[in-house]
Amino acid sequence: DCGKKDGTWDDVIAKKEWWTSGTRKDTFLKCPYRNACIGGDFGPNISTIKSRCALGYNQTGTFCAVCAKHYYLSSGLCLKCPAAGDPETGAFLVFLYYAAFFVPLFLMLLNQMRVKTTEHYWMAMRDEAAHKKRKKKMDRKTVKKIRLFVGFVKTTLKTFVTYLQILSVTNTAFRIDWPPGFLNFLSVLIPIQFDLFAISGMACIRPYSFYDSHQFTMAAPIVLAFLIFVTYQIGLRCHKRHYGEHFTKGMGTSYGNHVIQFAMWVTIILYPTISSRAIQYFNCSEDIDGRHYLVSDYSEACYDEKWEANLVFGVLGVLAYPLGIPAFFGWSLWSRRHRLDETDVAHRYGFLYEMYRRENYWWDVYEMLQKLFLTGVIVLIFPKSELQVVIAVLADLCFLMNLLIQKPHVAGPTRNLAMMGNMAITMTMYCGLVLTSVKGTEEHQLLFDFVLVLMNGTVAAYAGYHVLPCRICHIMSKGKREAEAERKAAEAEEAHAKRKSIVGGESETERTAFVANVISGKRLTEIVPASSAHEDVSLPGKHDDGFV
Repeated sequence: DCGKKDGTWDDVIAKKEWWTSGTRKDTFLKCPYRNACIGGDFGPNISTIKSRCALGYNQTGTFCAVCAKHYYLSSGLCLKCPAAGDPETGAFLVFLYYAAFFVPLFLMLLNQMRVKTTEHYWMAMRDEAAHKKRKKKMDRKTVKKIRLFVGFVKTTLKTFVTYLQILSVTNTAFRIDWPPGFLNFLSVLIPIQFDLFAISGMACIRPYSFYDSHQFTMAAPIVLAFLIFVTYQIGLRCHKRHYGEHFTKGMGTSYGNHVIQFAMWVTIILYPTISSRAIQYFNCSEDIDGRHYLVSDYSEACYDEKWEANLVFGVLGVLAYPLGIPAFFGWSLWSRRHRLDETDVAHRYGFLYEMYRRENYWWDVYEMLQKLFLTGVIVLIFPKSELQVVIAVLADLCFLMNLLIQKPHVAGPTRNLAMMGNMAITMTMYCGLVLTSVKGTEEHQLLFDFVLVLMNGTVAAYAGYHVLPCRICHIMSKGKREAEAERKAAEAEEAHAKRKSIVGGESETERTAFVANVISGKRLTEIVPASSAHEDVSLPGKHDDGFV
């Protein structure tokens, strides 16, 4: 903004969404965070301010990308600390957040590790045969359907979380002016990123740098694996003590399989977060007054002594997680590709491929690499430029076409959800490309809001319909209706068989012969088969001597 005609260079200020350091170099750069830079100010009675930051952002910080005191950075926004000035309350809130994350995880692990003896299943079958109360509530067929539904929920959740994790980075990985309604929609997905430091507001208690967050994230899987192993050992000893000599080798194997499945499932869910954090170590900004900064933390410079001192952790993190985890899963499946239907392999690794067709048993590994590219690698390719958005759209199209050609999922809601999710991501990024490259789109914000929220909301609604517990109620009520219908059909068939045996048949010839026999005075036992004559059959006019 040149301010006034014939002004000096000091009168040139930054416009909104732009920043300058205010030095004699006066390099004007696009702000990385939306609404962080509010532009400069000429001021009638004060000296010109080259650029200003919004409330919550440090006025002296680089790029308006550093939060002020009592604010913390989360997904590109400087949010006010929930208990500013009260560290004890802030610490308690952070503790509640971590408890809300780890306690359910621990309870899920305990539930997953439960195993039962053969005697338990025999007693359950005996109870069903004895018509216990549980038998009266739902039949065996309904119980089987509910168990299948629970397994289906796990696979559907895995597909839905994959979609959400890719969608959640569309605001931070690209420089796109998304409409406000869609940004509010994306803000709901922040917890899906599992960035515990940013979401919990840890900076309100103790300031930390990117290196602290990076090392914590890289160490978290190791610590989590250790805790799972300790829980496994404690649970195994408790099971052996509880069952004593009845604890068989098969129960021990089943117990171990449950724990391994849980650990793999958690790894798949946390993989995008860990991988993207590992890659962010090498994501540096453009030249800003002669220095490069970490895009994830503009208070830390790239290529300085501190960055080089932690370079070993950065390299090891990339090798261990973005590359190592898919390699481990791929080798585990490929080495057992000819034994996927065997019981021992299915019980341990079945959840990785049971939702796919056999020829696509490796699809989970493919989805890992897809998430790695769309949430991690893409930030390194022409960062914050229109070309980056173009490459993302082309990549989404390739992933979508491959999905439609391969059709890896078993036919059903999970396949539909996977296709809907990939199409929604592709169309979302296409809308982002339009918003970035076409002028005048800011006049149609409401239209883009409606299209983006409707498109992605439909995917969420479809997943919720097939995952929410209300489906269990529907299965139970449907099972009761089917059981009642089967009972009535059986009674009707039994009554029909009795009538047929008494009347002599259903055809006209059989009924005529029956009437002739009755008129001729034959006994009922001569007309009706012996098996039917002994049944309690009530006929009008039947006398004690057996004649009609």
